Amino acid sequence: MRTRKAGLNSKQSGFTLIELVIVVALIAILTTLVLPNVAHYRHKAAIAAAQGTAHCLETGLSGFNPQSSDPVERYPIGISDQSSLVNAANQIGCKMSTFAAYQPVDWWGCQTTILCPDGSVIRTACNVDPICTGGPPHKVDYDMTLRVHGYPDTVTISSVNATETLLSTVR
Repeated sequence: MRTRKAGLNSKQSGFTLIELVIVVALIAILTTLVLPNVAHYRHKAAIAAAQGTAHCLETGLSGFNPQSSDPVERYPIGISDQSSLVNAANQIGCKMSTFAAYQPVDWWGCQTTILCPDGSVIRTACNVDPICTGGPPHKVDYDMTLRVHGYPDTVTISSVNATETLLSTVR
């Protein structure tokens, strides 16, 4: 920094042009080094939040019986879009915001596999009520695909994985 006289008794101080250029160049170099890492960690944080929500949903949905005659106890049957996913998540304690920008996962799809008493297997979307000939289904399994909000990554949850998780925590 230079000090120079300007006039009779006054002094002016300031930075030279080269000093300012060097500072701006250093800030630009640091920004190019840090910015890609920030984006990478944001992506990893979004995936971790989605996996946490998916695990909560998987564990919560394992307590429901899709074969029940009570519509409240029939999850995941009836989950057909983002708003029904948010409602189901909040009912089972997974706390998803109603504002789309704050939701860690987006609805992507759901498939149920139904084993009927006569031995037939029906594969259908989760929003379709399973109807078996010969009585109520013996078994209803689901596979739900959720998309990480704002990214192309997906997370899949299923009744089979939920059962395995519950069994491993009991042992």
